[in-house]
Formats: sequence, C-alpha cells, structure tokens
Amino acid sequence: MAGSAKGIPVHSVSGGINTSMVIDDKIIVIDAGLLHQVMSGNIPGHIYKKIRAHSHAVGTADQEISALNVVGFGNWPSAGGVVSVVSDNAADAAAGTGARSIIVRGLLKTTWAEDTETVVPNGVNPVTTTKEFIRINELEVVTSGLVGTTIKSNVGTITASIGADDIIEIYPQHSTSDAGRITIPAGYEGHFQNPEASAIGNKAMTYHIFCRDNTVTDAAFQLRGSWSSLDGGYRPNGLIEIFTEKVDLIFIGHAELAGAKANASIEGYIKEVT
Repeated sequence: MAGSAKGIPVHSVSGGINTSMVIDDKIIVIDAGLLHQVMSGNIPGHIYKKIRAHSHAVGTADQEISALNVVGFGNWPSAGGVVSVVSDNAADAAAGTGARSIIVRGLLKTTWAEDTETVVPNGVNPVTTTKEFIRINELEVVTSGLVGTTIKSNVGTITASIGADDIIEIYPQHSTSDAGRITIPAGYEGHFQNPEASAIGNKAMTYHIFCRDNTVTDAAFQLRGSWSSLDGGYRPNGLIEIFTEKVDLIFIGHAELAGAKANASIEGYIKEVT
C-alpha cells in the first residue's frame, strides 16, 4: 500500500516557500515541483504521464489528433481482446532494418489494470499479444535495425487493432504512437495540467480535450477544455483537471484549412486511490 501524502508549507533558507510531503512517516522537502518529484519516483503511488498527440493531416471536421485521423472520437474497443500489431512494410521484422520489437501499453480486459506486452513484428503479417486488453494507450518501438542506429524507429506504418477496430498507429520513423489518448486504470485517478499545442503550416487549429466515464453505461464524451492556435505554439493557462478511474481522455481538433500538421500534449500523473 502506498504511503499517505500530505502537503505542508515550510520556509526555505532563501526565504521562498517549499512544500514538504509526509510519506511513510518521513518528511521529504520538495523544492522543484510536484511533477518533477513524481517523474523522479520520489512519491509512492504516483506515476508520471504525458499524453502526446500528433497528426500530419488534420481536416476541417473534428477528429482525433493521431496518425489514424479518425473523424469524431476515434476507435475504442467495446469488448477487448488480444492486440494485433502489423506494419505495412516488410522491414519491420525480427531481422529487418526497421522495428524489431514493439511494446504495447494499455489496460487489461478483465481488471482495467495497467500492463504491457512486447511483441516481435513480422512485417506485413500480423502478430498478436498473449494478454487481452480493453484499452491501448501507446505503442513504442523498443529495438530496431539500421534505420534506428541512433534513434529506435520503424520503416512502415505500425497499426495496433483489437478485433476489427484499428485503435492506434505509429507514423513511419516516428517510434511512438503519439495517439493523444489515455484511459485511467482501475484504482487510480488522473491529475493533468499544462496543455500545449502547435500547428504547422500557417493553418489555424482548434483543439479540444474530451473525456468519457466508462463506469457509466453508454456514457457520452464530455468536453473538458478547448483552445485555438495559429502557426507556432500555444499554452492555455489554468486548465488543471482530475479524472477518476476508467475515464477515457482524448485530444480532438480541426483545422481552418484542411491538411494542417498538429501537435498537442498535456502532462500530469496518475495517483493510487487508497
């Protein structure tokens, strides 16, 4: 069981205000921010998360900001099952020049607990996980051949599916899916802040963060935040949100002119609920 954590203001030698955390009956003085401490593994029961979204071709209708570019809220498995992973290029294989192993990060079908499984791709022939997942949060290339001598990378587009639904993809030579989605695992709550976004190509973009509570039958996606940006980066202020277990989060967006390249992200942590 994770230790209890309680924030207590204390004065630093320089006269500023630090924060101390009482963890397992020990006082840890925090002077670099809570997120930094979570990233460093100093706070039990807290796991740092950063949700990244990236698309090469955002259209004028709201769509998920990802390599799949599905209009609406993207594809989400309704029943769960094994994950099928396939490339559109034969070089992504055990002895190929592209991706040689890929990790699937998601939630297990029966428990909604976080888990991972690494698969060895077989080019254009699908391979499947042994575990059954109800959600896929991310794909990442773990090892690769010549194309990834300095950076692990894939040659082709890597697609992960559950049943008949394509869930997320990795663009060629991008190494991670950056699918702009996460589902909070059972027994945790998510704390997220610091949203950022950028549009490339002098095209105005509108971004949204939507969520859906899967503890409620047939729940609809609900808007939790929106902002707009022109070419370049933009960081809206004041968006700090807490999400309960089994809640889906996803970045949605549209461009004023079709064909925009867009990035978005939000960071935070999931916290064990005891």
